[in-house]
Formats: sequence, structure tokens, C-alpha cells
Amino acid sequence: MNANCEIVRNMLLRQYNDRDLSVVDEVIAENHIDHNPTPGQEAGRAGVKKLLAGVLSSGDFNVEVHEVFGAGDLVASRYTVSATHHGDFMGMSAAGKVTKTRIIGIDRLENGQIVESWGEYNPLEMMQQLGILPEDLLQH
Repeated sequence: MNANCEIVRNMLLRQYNDRDLSVVDEVIAENHIDHNPTPGQEAGRAGVKKLLAGVLSSGDFNVEVHEVFGAGDLVASRYTVSATHHGDFMGMSAAGKVTKTRIIGIDRLENGQIVESWGEYNPLEMMQQLGILPEDLLQH
């Protein structure tokens, strides 16, 4: 695994499993660009840190990293974030339910820091798991 891949893998493990927000200051560039921001997310490192703090405050989290691979300055990752929804999250009251969110991310690094990110997940699947949407709405 190349150095950039290890940076991304360690970041995922630290931020979700260890709830370590200091990793954001270490790994995310100050002028970071998120090409798929969460609605209302502020720009740059500060926006990433604020979003992550809000997410982590809504439940207990665990990440399972399935793959991390890269070429040049790009790193792709596929991982699953599991959480028990104990607190308010994006306007949704605590449901006490477990969610599993499958995520695919691509990060571009310069000098050991992530300068750009693209992330894809299915928010409807998460809302279905929380009981907000009917189970038969999404057929796989």
C-alpha cells in the first residue's frame, strides 16, 4: 500500500473508530475542496471538521475499510460506516436504530494532505434503515 493510501486508511479508522478529530487538522488541507458536500457544509478544513463533529455526536460509529488503492495523487476507498443513531442528525430525531452506510470515496493528495474529495453514498438507504422511509422503497 502506498503512502497516500495509508494516509486515507488511517484517517478513516481514526475519525470513526477512535473519534479522533485531530486527524482532520493533520490530513485535510486548509483549502480542501469537497466536490460532493453535505448541504450546508462550510468550505475547507473547518467545514470538514464541523461536519464530522456533528456526525459523530449523533451516535456511536465504527468503520470497516474494505479496499483502499491508488495511483499517483489519487486514492480510492470503499468502506462501510455502522452507527447506532442516538442523537439528532440532520434534522432527524434519535431513532436508536443501527445503520450501515456504504461509501465510496476518492481523494486527491498533495504533500501528504487531502486537497480534494469526492464521496458517494445512498442517503435514502440510511433513511430507510432509520425507519423514515418504507423498507420496500429501495429494491436492490
